[in-house]
Amino acid sequence: LKVKKESLLYRKLEKKAVDNGLRILATNKSNRCLPSLDIFQEMVSAYLGDLTAVEPSVEAYSTAIHTTLAFTNAYESDDVNDASSPKKAASSVALPSSPQHKAHAHNLIKHTR
Repeated sequence: LKVKKESLLYRKLEKKAVDNGLRILATNKSNRCLPSLDIFQEMVSAYLGDLTAVEPSVEAYSTAIHTTLAFTNAYESDDVNDASSPKKAASSVALPSSPQHKAHAHNLIKHTR
């Protein structure tokens, strides 16, 4: 296929004009994507903040489970007539005493050790 030079519209353009046109095109394309990249950066930063908060939360939960289980064991094993026993001191505290709760707490403690 032969193409006539007269049909090529850009044949009389100088290199400087082509470079400027390409520079403007590239600038406009990058300016269009910058706001969405800023939003993406904020989203990833928030996600990272959430992830860093997981470990302390799990540690606090594990500590609470250990404390609850130790308190429950002490509560169940102490003498009822002993005035200094945790059973007397904690008579107003309602602890979950279902077998499912005890098994769940025991499994959590085994997996956190």
